[in-house]
Amino acid sequence: MQIMHCGRVVVADNREYDADVIAPSAIACGDKVPGPDGVPTATAIPRGLETDEMPALIQEFAQAAKNARAAGIDGVELHCASGYLVHQFLNSRSNQREDQWGGAVENRIRFPVAILQAMADAIGGNRVGFRISPGNPYNDVDVNDPEATFAPFLKAANDLGLAYVHVVDMGLEGLEALSMIRDNWSGPIITNNGLKADSANAILAAGRAEAVSFGRAFIANPDLVERIRDGVALAKPDYTKLYTGEAEGYIDYPRAGE
Repeated sequence: MQIMHCGRVVVADNREYDADVIAPSAIACGDKVPGPDGVPTATAIPRGLETDEMPALIQEFAQAAKNARAAGIDGVELHCASGYLVHQFLNSRSNQREDQWGGAVENRIRFPVAILQAMADAIGGNRVGFRISPGNPYNDVDVNDPEATFAPFLKAANDLGLAYVHVVDMGLEGLEALSMIRDNWSGPIITNNGLKADSANAILAAGRAEAVSFGRAFIANPDLVERIRDGVALAKPDYTKLYTGEAEGYIDYPRAGE
């Protein structure tokens, strides 16, 4: 089960309750986010977290990990990607704090490392993974020199005895994500993003990752495993239907031959 927090990436009308929108700093996300009808909408201006709030917030993630285990989930993955709260702390555009949680890279990585440590303490590090997306501009993230942030983060996380790192490989020029991770992380790697059967197999055969994952392809192909096994072409997702409802565009794709 992936555990995440939107942080500042919030459209108020998407929620049926009043609550603080929190972030590292009181800086709104510059990108629009789909509202209730799927139309891109300006996000709320967040409240910057106070220093004394941080320990309790970290423990909320640990409690979420405990709740997952109590519900029968085998393990959890901390979402540190795609411009959401943990990524907001990692990124200098959204994190302009002047305390120990912001500024220099060793301070900006402190929040995700502290969460991972708390989750590992709560349910065991072998049941905790985390997801990153170096160089991903989604949700108004500064992509300048992502290795300068993620290499120290990986080195710090490497000491926690965690299960894996899960990377959204953006395929950027100037950043060989899988090599950068291998240089700074000794545990298993799961890679993701735009993979097909042949490209996924090539990565595994070369030992560049221990596993691969599929996201959008799984939405458009309810029989993805069978299609890969049998060499059947993959269907493509209909992006016009994303964020516009419940079932349509998510669970109404046919299986091969239907």
